[in-house]
Amino acid sequence: MMLIRKVLEARTDPYLAILDYRHTPTQGMESSPVQRLMNRRTRTLVPTTATLLQPRVAGRNREIRDLNKRQGQQAKYYNRTAKDLPKLEEGEMVRMKPFRKGKKTWDKAMVTTRLDERSYIAETPEGKSYRRNRGHLKKSAEKLTRNEPILIDEQSNEQSVEGDALQSSTPLLDVSTTLVPSPRKSPRPTEEEPCTEQSKIHPEVRPQRTGSAPEYLKYYVR
Repeated sequence: MMLIRKVLEARTDPYLAILDYRHTPTQGMESSPVQRLMNRRTRTLVPTTATLLQPRVAGRNREIRDLNKRQGQQAKYYNRTAKDLPKLEEGEMVRMKPFRKGKKTWDKAMVTTRLDERSYIAETPEGKSYRRNRGHLKKSAEKLTRNEPILIDEQSNEQSVEGDALQSSTPLLDVSTTLVPSPRKSPRPTEEEPCTEQSKIHPEVRPQRTGSAPEYLKYYVR
């Protein structure tokens, strides 16, 4: 998948990319995938001698030994940090890992069937069932809310329609009654403080600090 994605981004020929991938020797082994399948090398755009294109049956036992050794090394490093996940029971709520590109929200679902040691059938609130691996399911403490249709009682619906008709037939306002507007309240006049002549002549001044000149300035004329 990564190879095809890079090919689409680079806008190159995908068949040549797949051909080069099959012609590349596998890590930890002496042969390529196409050599193990066809017992010969294939032609590519890279110049190759005729002797290398001749069929040659590789040692089957050696290939199997190298493959088992490579798989054993991978399992050794993987099992260092791997751990067994707890088993899920039927009816438990889980969250499913999204497989759609760009989607990051895990969908809510309920476990309905356990098919294998790590395989489960999970049902979403919309009623769709999916088969997922245990590594793609996370246990959740939520409750499943199904999208059930709303059932309407016909008798109660008729009573509500009749009640609406009666309310619409009764007048909302009696014409004989006249509405008397409430008198508006005049704003209360604000009382201004009397301004005396003394306050105009001698305005209030904050007390100031009396300063004195230094002693060494008494010999100078200012």
